[in-house]
Formats: sequence, C-alpha cells, structure tokens
Amino acid sequence: MDTTIGNMLAGIMIMTNHKVKLGDLVQFMGSLNMMGTIEEINVRYTIVRTFDKRRTIIPNTIVASTPIKTFKSETLIRGNVKLRLPRHIDTDQIKSLLIQILNNIKGVLHPEYTNIVISGFDSGGIVMQGFFFVNPQSKRGSIAIKKDFMINVLEQFKKYGIKIPNTHMTLTVES
Repeated sequence: MDTTIGNMLAGIMIMTNHKVKLGDLVQFMGSLNMMGTIEEINVRYTIVRTFDKRRTIIPNTIVASTPIKTFKSETLIRGNVKLRLPRHIDTDQIKSLLIQILNNIKGVLHPEYTNIVISGFDSGGIVMQGFFFVNPQSKRGSIAIKKDFMINVLEQFKKYGIKIPNTHMTLTVES
C-alpha cells in the first residue's frame, strides 16, 4: 500500500511540476541509466520508449527521485566536443581557429558563448574541449554538428600543417 500511495503522490508531483512532458527526449541518470521518449505519464507510472523500441514502465517514485536530462523541450542544449592536440601548438591561435570553425557550422546558436578550453594533458598531448549551443528541435543536432566540426578541423589542420597526435601504448610481456 505504501508503494502505491508513494507512486501516486510522485505521479501528481511529476504532472504538476512539469519535470518531464509527453514527447520529451530524456536521459535518466544514475542506476536507471536509460534514454528514450516519454510516451505516457499517469498517476502510478511513466512509460518511456527507448531507441530500440522497447516500452519501459517506470514507477513514479523512481522517476521523481532520479536525475533526468531533458533534450526536446529545452530551448537550447549545450553540445561539446573533445580534441587531442600536440603539445607544441600555440593554444591561443588554435582556440580562436576552433571557435571560428564551430561558429561557422550551420545549427550552432549564440556564437558569443561558443568556447574552447584546455581540459587536461595526457600522454598524447593537450586535451581541449569545445562547448556550443544548439536548438534541440532542429533537424541538425549536436551529433551532426560534431561530425561537421571534425571534418572542418581536419581540413584546416591539414591546411596549416597541424598533426593530431596518436596515442601511444607500451605493452610489456613477461614469460
């Protein structure tokens, strides 16, 4: 009885606070770790249709207590892309080149907020990450933009003679 009442209260909370809406593309974080479209929300459970066309029924207490990323109902979503570059580059020049490439791609919104940052260093070189905004309702999502970005980056790097480093791995075999 406690579970039923808990699901009903959670269902009312979900329907009134609009955490998720019908048709939203969502990603459930944490232990649920699922992505799909909200197909139905009722008082006791929420139905999610996953990309492999499975219909998953989730009790509302779990939906209410799980962190959720929404994609479709947002006006903007932030996309990101990672690159590994050689250590000997001029980072300021590369940052401005990468920002210019990103902002010239169709579908990138608010170019004033596009940014490239150094997110770390590893054995392959400097790890840079680019951030940009896209419209989730647009036919060109962040995946298409990432693809176009990488194609344009490779063309520009080839033009300027910049080589993207390969990660090296050392294997030791003992007999």
